[in-house]
Amino acid sequence: MGDNLNRVRIVQVVSLIPGVHLRQLQRILDVSFSTVRYHVTRLSRTGELVCNTEGGFSRLYPVGMEQDARPHSHVRLNRASRKILSALLQRGAISNKDLAEATRLAKSTVSANVHNLINRGVVRRTVYDEGRMGYVLTDSVATGELLESSDAGALESVVTNYIDLWDF
Repeated sequence: MGDNLNRVRIVQVVSLIPGVHLRQLQRILDVSFSTVRYHVTRLSRTGELVCNTEGGFSRLYPVGMEQDARPHSHVRLNRASRKILSALLQRGAISNKDLAEATRLAKSTVSANVHNLINRGVVRRTVYDEGRMGYVLTDSVATGELLESSDAGALESVVTNYIDLWDF
């Protein structure tokens, strides 16, 4: 890694927030996007970071993180997804309309977030109650563990405060 401070900071943030995407990393570190992209590319080439492109985002993972742990590692990055996962965990199969009511989110917000969760392999479509279309979790245990883990906003706050301390 050498002595480049930006690279050290990037590796530290990625280890604290596996699955962080480039733009989020740029905001946390408060440096230009091109600086982040340059250093991430160098770190990926030297095998010090793993970079996966999925859903239009380049997601970053620490070296050694098992492939199976990756799809769920970044799901809790937004509040709406957490509410949806929580409702699915509590109720099982549920329609888009019922999810919107249970989470008090707009139907369009639920649809967009469920679509992302389906693409990440966390949620799948199902037929239930005599032909009703809805959604269920692909792995209730992993989702429960994910929801029990620390809040993403709190984790990002800790990382930001750590970075601020680093810049004394």
